Amino acid sequence: MFLTKAIFLIVILGTSLGLVCKECNIDCDEPIDETCPEPGKSQQVSCLTETFKDKHNSTLYQRKCVLYEEDTKFECADYPGYTSISCDTCNADRCNAAPTAISVGGAGGRTAVNGSSTNSTS
Repeated sequence: MFLTKAIFLIVILGTSLGLVCKECNIDCDEPIDETCPEPGKSQQVSCLTETFKDKHNSTLYQRKCVLYEEDTKFECADYPGYTSISCDTCNADRCNAAPTAISVGGAGGRTAVNGSSTNSTS
C-alpha cells in the first residue's frame, strides 16, 4: 500500500510541474525560481536571459519564463532608453541561472558579470 501511494505521488508530482526558470529583473544577484505556465495550443515555453544597457551604460539583466509562438525564435522587445546586448532562451530547468558575462571593447576591455565590472587583461 505504501509503495502504491509513493508511486502515485511521484507520477502526480512529475507530471504537474512545468519548466522551472530563474526570475529576476534588473538586480539578478539572487534570482528566484519561477514555474512557467503550461504553453497553450501553438505555443512553446522557454527560459529567457536578456542583457541590456541603459543610457548610463550600466549593464542590466532580466531572467524569466517566456511563452511564444511554436516553431519560432523568441525576440526580445525593444525598450526606449535601453540597448539590447543579448537575448537568449533555453529549455531545461534553471538553464538561465548561470551568471552572464559580456565583453565590452574587445580584448583588454571591461567584462561585466551580473552588473559589476572587472578589468580583463587577457
